Amino acid sequence: MASKILFRVRKFLNRVGYQSSAFIHFEVELHDDKDNSWVDSYFTISDCSRQISLEFGYPENEKEMKNNELKIKLLKENIIAFEKALKTAHLQVLARKAKDKKLEKAKAKTRKR
Repeated sequence: MASKILFRVRKFLNRVGYQSSAFIHFEVELHDDKDNSWVDSYFTISDCSRQISLEFGYPENEKEMKNNELKIKLLKENIIAFEKALKTAHLQVLARKAKDKKLEKAKAKTRKR
C-alpha cells in the first residue's frame, strides 16, 4: 500500500514569548493500494490543555465533497466574523477605559479645588 501526504501544516498559534503550546495541524493523506484508494483528512486545534480534531473523512462522491467544502467555508466565514467581533469588543473596552480615566481625572481636579 502506498501513502502520500498531499498537505501537512503545523503552526504554533501564539507569538514567541507566550507560554502556551497552542497549535493548528492540518493533514490530507492519499492512500492507494491495488484494490482501493481513499483519503484521510483532518485538522486539529489545540490550546493549552484543550484540543479538538475535525475529520473530513473520505468523500466517496461529489455530494460528500460538497458537504466537506461547506464545512470548510462555514469555518472560514465564522472565524473571520469572530475576529471582527473580538476587535470590536476590544475597541469598546478601550473606549470605556479611556472614558473612565477621563472621568477620574475630572473628579480629581474637582477635589483639588
